[in-house]
Amino acid sequence: MLGPPDRHQLGGSGPQASWALATIGAPSVLALGDRSAEQLAVIDPRTGICADGAVMAAGSLAASGTPTKLPHCILEFTAGTRCGTLAVPRSSRIILRFGDEPMERDEEFFHMAPALAVDAGSALLSGLNSLPDYNSHDRQWLATLSRLWSQAGLSVIHHELGEFSTPARLHQAAGLGLGTSLGLSLSELFMLAGGRGDPCLLAQQVASHYGARRVIVHADHWALAVHRGDPKHQESVLLAGNVFAAARARTGEPTVALDPAEDATYTDDLPPLDTLDDGWQATCVPSPHLWQPKGTIGLGDTFTAGTLLAECLSLCDL
Repeated sequence: MLGPPDRHQLGGSGPQASWALATIGAPSVLALGDRSAEQLAVIDPRTGICADGAVMAAGSLAASGTPTKLPHCILEFTAGTRCGTLAVPRSSRIILRFGDEPMERDEEFFHMAPALAVDAGSALLSGLNSLPDYNSHDRQWLATLSRLWSQAGLSVIHHELGEFSTPARLHQAAGLGLGTSLGLSLSELFMLAGGRGDPCLLAQQVASHYGARRVIVHADHWALAVHRGDPKHQESVLLAGNVFAAARARTGEPTVALDPAEDATYTDDLPPLDTLDDGWQATCVPSPHLWQPKGTIGLGDTFTAGTLLAECLSLCDL
């Protein structure tokens, strides 16, 4: 009805994060059960994939099997776009999904996970928002993977929750306790907390209720971490996420040029940071905000890639 798409690209938090990391030369290993020609065509060729007991570049793999997912259609709208008397107030998109995506149950990745965790600085779990309610096997698969990572000594396991169709499914995913850290957008925080309010207090309640050491909230104009750790370290983590996301907003895709756009704006209207108790702290930094970004797809996942990289660099004292 709208004509052919102007591009095809990968979806999912893990693949989006791996794309951003590969762009700047940072290594990552992606769980990829679907290795069809269609899927490999949109995976960054530098991304690490487990094959035959080793990590190989995705671009060197031979395609096999048929696609396990249906393509989604995404209609992007830039702020200011007009249609008759209406104008788009905020850059956003409409995603048309034609089926739930299966979990990327990559068994080769699973078997190599403990050994990979020994040298990894951080790990990312995501994708539960596409699972049907009755699917318990995939949730158990992720829980076992998280446990293997923990037993191998991996200290940062970040669970990026994503947008769920119902509050009940969001609560169920958070309640699995898969990670040491929870990540979500501001709207997802309100959904999980069951109402609006002070983001710092709501994030503290979420962290306490679900047993997370940290909750990271990425909003349009700022990024927030509620934690019990070193505020300077958490600030570095948030700044790295902001830099990655802002660069992608400027170019429309991951880029090695991480300088913020000249026309980016920075808010001074941040959540209050002195309202927490019981040892919890809040760290918040403004985000470089573009009213008319080149694209909105993958910005949250690219933010996550930056935070995970910052965790890895801190281990190297860089």
